[in-house]
Amino acid sequence: GYTGSYIFSQTIFTMRTGLKTRVVCVVIILCEAIMFVLPFSILAYVPRMFFGALLTFIGVDLIIDHLVESFHRMGPADYVLAWLTFLAINLLNLELGMLVGIALATLHFVLVYARRGSSAMLLTTRSRVFRAFQDRQVLDARAHRVVALQLHGYLFFGSAVRLLEEVKGCVVIQSPDLELVHLDGTPSRARDTTGFLVLDFSKVTGLDATAAGSCFRPLGQVLMQNNVRFVLTGVPPHILDVLTRQGIIQAAGAPVDGGAFLVESLDLGLEHCEEALLREHGGRRTSASGVGTLRSVGEGGIVAVLAQYLNTTGFVQDDLDGLQEFFTQETVAADSILFTKGSSADTLFFVQQGEVELLTDDGERLQRYIDGGVFGDLDFFLERPRTFSAIARTDSVLWRLSSRDLGKMSAQRPDLSTAVQRAALRSLCLSASTVFIGDAEEVQLQHAVDGMMMHASPMLHRY
Repeated sequence: GYTGSYIFSQTIFTMRTGLKTRVVCVVIILCEAIMFVLPFSILAYVPRMFFGALLTFIGVDLIIDHLVESFHRMGPADYVLAWLTFLAINLLNLELGMLVGIALATLHFVLVYARRGSSAMLLTTRSRVFRAFQDRQVLDARAHRVVALQLHGYLFFGSAVRLLEEVKGCVVIQSPDLELVHLDGTPSRARDTTGFLVLDFSKVTGLDATAAGSCFRPLGQVLMQNNVRFVLTGVPPHILDVLTRQGIIQAAGAPVDGGAFLVESLDLGLEHCEEALLREHGGRRTSASGVGTLRSVGEGGIVAVLAQYLNTTGFVQDDLDGLQEFFTQETVAADSILFTKGSSADTLFFVQQGEVELLTDDGERLQRYIDGGVFGDLDFFLERPRTFSAIARTDSVLWRLSSRDLGKMSAQRPDLSTAVQRAALRSLCLSASTVFIGDAEEVQLQHAVDGMMMHASPMLHRY
């Protein structure tokens, strides 16, 4: 690095002799004071060869330390930069040589950052929306249709090209030979093509126009040609301006040809993809909030809500006769507060119709529940105060089950009590899972529920 002074020989001598006392400083001060007060120059009586030998010793010592022994203290690239800077100083001069070294170090940083400074992290493909059990099964079976990546760092042309290759390696399309391949041409073992590519920009610090125009715009065009919908989420304003100027999205946020669909946050972007997958599956109606839901849930009451969680466990709807007398139906208006953080968790909620959100202390949406959703269950079964607040976002029809009514149900109709507990546990298991695909995972899920029911039995007997 740069030296603070060119006169550092005394420091080197002191280090080489191993002196670690302040006496050295006192001696130097006294010697310099004596030389200052003497009427003649002592250096005039010292042979010049002595100074030449001294400078040669210092130079050789520094070369050995900084150009030879530093090999064990530096990485290969830094070591090469040190030698190149040394050669530039000797071939040119000190100032120009140092400028050449700075330029080479800057170029090295740019190349390294282009390779490692930015990254793309693969994310879960499920939003925080708690849907009806059958809807969640549909989404779990089609989770591979959504690829979500979170980008990090500053994106310029060099880093964007590398990230583009990583993205292409995650997207699956159908080749002209009707084989499934990744977008970069490598074979894929996936069982279906990618339907949505979600790129989250919330961790991106910057984006230059070259990267946007030469990387993301062609990516959008290739995705459109292969029927893969392009979704951008969490885009900061300064990056949004670059994307808009490059024609990747319009000023209003609508996608253009070869462009992307803009969504405010990653969670909302994943929710957008889920709703599209449910519409593709069919058999859905559109609620007031624009979300596809099961008709049987919206119109069949609490029996239909529970039956959807039990229809794969040997239960039939007739087994739930008499269930409704233990529940209380409630119609709430939009923006009604259902409970607040710290309140008593003595009620379990089932959503027949509508939309309910769980909120953190600062009002951020934690979860969203729509037709068929179950909420308030975790605090209810753990018998602790509410961890979050809940608010109805639309006019909603809810079914309440209090701990007192659950106790009555357990005493009078233990079969119904077991059914309710099983439905709640299946909801928790499916909500906690990321992706369950295939029959083997369904068996694992069923075994997990059975195990939780066995451990929950002592708790059920208390009601």
